[in-house]
Amino acid sequence: QAEAELEVGTVAYNEAERLLNEVDALSQQQLAAKTLFQQRKAEVANAKAELARLKAILALRKEVVSRHTLKAPFDGVIYQRDVDVGEWVEPTTAVLGLVSQQAKRLTIEVPQEYYSYFTNLNGDISIHPDTGLHDTITGKLERLVAASGGQGRSFTAHIALPENTDLLVGMSAEAEIMLPQLESKQVWLPTSAIRQHPDGGASVFAINSNKASRVLVNIVRQQGDAVLVANATEGQLYAISGVSRLYNEAAVTVTNRSEIND
Repeated sequence: QAEAELEVGTVAYNEAERLLNEVDALSQQQLAAKTLFQQRKAEVANAKAELARLKAILALRKEVVSRHTLKAPFDGVIYQRDVDVGEWVEPTTAVLGLVSQQAKRLTIEVPQEYYSYFTNLNGDISIHPDTGLHDTITGKLERLVAASGGQGRSFTAHIALPENTDLLVGMSAEAEIMLPQLESKQVWLPTSAIRQHPDGGASVFAINSNKASRVLVNIVRQQGDAVLVANATEGQLYAISGVSRLYNEAAVTVTNRSEIND
């Protein structure tokens, strides 16, 4: 609309100039009154001012459109819209979700016990899609995020997938990684010392200098109120109460220093 109005204003300005030139020629031949010449001259000035106003309006509209145009950082597919048409958004407002079918990767969580190993991981990683319709894929560790959450104490790793993979964004898969053999001393602990994980794993909290430190363990077997676990250390103090509220570096008070015997 602004462009159409500018076009109308341009035509009006050109027409005003044409009429002024006609009167000017007649005025020089004394065939037109000077008042008519002054009138046509004023009409040209008025048309020129109107044209300038319309140009300013068009420039403003273009700037508004430019500031309300979202430019995708990469080619992809919009899979989610977070705002409605006409809704006011701030510079930090999430407007839509965009995914790329190129340079796909698998994201996994790495327990902190294996962080140092992953920093030097250069070998192939076997990826097994959960769909059951795809063959095993070979990937490479692309990036290890050197920061962990406040509660999980795990690190995020990104595994690059081959360019020819037909896995789609959003599909799940399992990564098989050969880890070094760790010392797996088996010790008996009270069942109250075990913290069960939603994924089926388990951990205990070692106590050193009145600070808790989470240790991943494997449950070998259970007998009564005692559990035989692997990857624990004989003679180490472990928390046996309140483990559901503990986290790494949590301050604790030791009230019983009973030693662990295998």
